[in-house]
Amino acid sequence: MISRIWILFAVSCLFSFSSKAASTMVVTYEAAKVMNSPVQNSYTYDFNSIGTGVKSNVSWTGWGGTGTFSSVKINPFDVYGGANSSNYTFANDSTQTVLTLSTGVSYFGIWWSAGDGGNVLDFYSGASKIFTFTSSVMNSLGSAYYGNPNTGTYSGGNSAEKYAFINFFVQSGAQIDKIIARGSNFESDNWTLRDPAYGTLAGDGTVLPGT
Repeated sequence: MISRIWILFAVSCLFSFSSKAASTMVVTYEAAKVMNSPVQNSYTYDFNSIGTGVKSNVSWTGWGGTGTFSSVKINPFDVYGGANSSNYTFANDSTQTVLTLSTGVSYFGIWWSAGDGGNVLDFYSGASKIFTFTSSVMNSLGSAYYGNPNTGTYSGGNSAEKYAFINFFVQSGAQIDKIIARGSNFESDNWTLRDPAYGTLAGDGTVLPGT
């Protein structure tokens, strides 16, 4: 069953890409309560150093390139978001989280909290949208993913929605150089990038992390 789920995501990605930037992407998810990327030699932005509220032109460096959040709304930790009881980014159609990269990356990870059907991720290569991903992956997750996994005040809260760390691996073709989180009440944290494709660096496993 696990391999069938994995292949299904890979095929659906393949047919969702434009012909200008034909690529193959595999989507996996981590075990329940995992809030950080398992991918070595990656870089994570945790949204904790810039305060709360709407921010513009926020810089991010460290994976071999530079990135800019042209728009990002930061919320303090609450029942809906904030990995490890920290700040998180909140997006909707009027306040999108938009990250533009100077160089393309082959991996993106995100802690997707309080996931619902209105959450949307758009991936671009240049001017071409190469993939749109919705929270439909949450339908594949079991009961262990329901409710906020943080300890303390909000532990188990918002028990009708799921919380999971999701991995996006570009397997071939155009890399990702812009990511947009949008839709309805999209809470997320620990955005993670890596430039070299998985499997090309020492320490990488023989299979992709996650299910």
